[in-house]
Amino acid sequence: MGFKNSAGGYGLRSKYFKGSSTPKWVTHIDNRANNISVFEDFFDYLSYQVLHQEQLQPLTNFLILNSPSFFERSLLLMEKHYQVHLYLNHDNAGRKCTLLAKKRSVKFMD
Repeated sequence: MGFKNSAGGYGLRSKYFKGSSTPKWVTHIDNRANNISVFEDFFDYLSYQVLHQEQLQPLTNFLILNSPSFFERSLLLMEKHYQVHLYLNHDNAGRKCTLLAKKRSVKFMD
């Protein structure tokens, strides 16, 4: 299975393989909303969609980082939004990204 990113590369997943093609970058889904929801990877985003498929949700843009290493470079995009909803893993990388957002005073909801 492949998921296209915003630079034209793909995140690649199968039962036996997890990798990507170049260029590796984030996936931004612009719904022209004032809010943005941020996920570490595409499966987190897909899980969110499945869990909320039957609920009326406010319009939001989506940012799939495809790697926590792209979080800092994506802060400018996040800061353009009224609210940022972080759906990050509760591990060291996720906590580091959340602290960085707090330092930058990003208007986030975790």
